[in-house]
Amino acid sequence: MSISVDGKLNQVAGPESFEAKVLNNVTLPASDRNELIAFQKKVAELNRAVMAAVEINADLTNRIELIKTAIEQSPGSQVALIEQANIIAEKNRDIYRLLVNDQTLTKRNEPVHPAVIDHISEIVWGMWSTSSVPTQSLTDGYNVAKEEFKPLLEQLKKLQEVDIINLENEMEKYDAPWTPGRKMPDWKE
Repeated sequence: MSISVDGKLNQVAGPESFEAKVLNNVTLPASDRNELIAFQKKVAELNRAVMAAVEINADLTNRIELIKTAIEQSPGSQVALIEQANIIAEKNRDIYRLLVNDQTLTKRNEPVHPAVIDHISEIVWGMWSTSSVPTQSLTDGYNVAKEEFKPLLEQLKKLQEVDIINLENEMEKYDAPWTPGRKMPDWKE
């Protein structure tokens, strides 16, 4: 145990070991508690990855808009760069629609295919207060979410690690204004 005084951590007691036990007060206990815990951990890890992907997607959306503005402010007309930025933006929007949902259709009460985040939300809701092993529906939902997320993750990584970087490198050739997330420009006196 530590205490923080003026920004410094001071140890006030050493670590103590203890053993936690599950209370035996559940209506439908898991036939295999380890299976329940393993499933919960898998769902938590998938949820963490999907939430990160949603945030990265949002960051890319903002970054692309800043890139477009910088391209427009760069010397000369860089139509090819704007087109490249628009292609990246469209791919990013497509990923968002599959991760979260197509808000345009949803607002118009049109039927939409459940997004990856919908599957995970359903699993989390279904497991929230249960102490029994996951149902087949929850297991199937996890498998669907996992399989739908894999290609989206790869596409998002490519956008973030390849496409945006290539576009920013091209922008550097035209002395486009610096944008957040870009490497430091080469400055020569």
